[in-house]
Amino acid sequence: MGNVPEKINFRVSEKQYKKIKGNADNANLTVSAFLKTVGQGFIPESKQNHEDLREMIKVASDLTKLGNLQKMALQNDQHWREAGVHTISELYSQLEKTRSLLLEKIKEL
Repeated sequence: MGNVPEKINFRVSEKQYKKIKGNADNANLTVSAFLKTVGQGFIPESKQNHEDLREMIKVASDLTKLGNLQKMALQNDQHWREAGVHTISELYSQLEKTRSLLLEKIKEL
């Protein structure tokens, strides 16, 4: 129809609106912009996905460091024998906390 924009109206339930609004917010878009984007076949990226990815990379790095420390402890390195059981126990505790955090982040995705 030339330069006259088309208008689309439709109704949604309150629950549907909240879901759409939440998705739009996650994509850092207005509801209108979000629906236009999705309606044209595009899937907008969530800003939360980027934040979660950064957080998971940090956690993976921490797990690697803790894994290396665990390996050193299990090899009965002289340094770890001097550090004692208490330090190794703390490392295992931190490793378990980090693993739990990683699992929570994955479930949120």
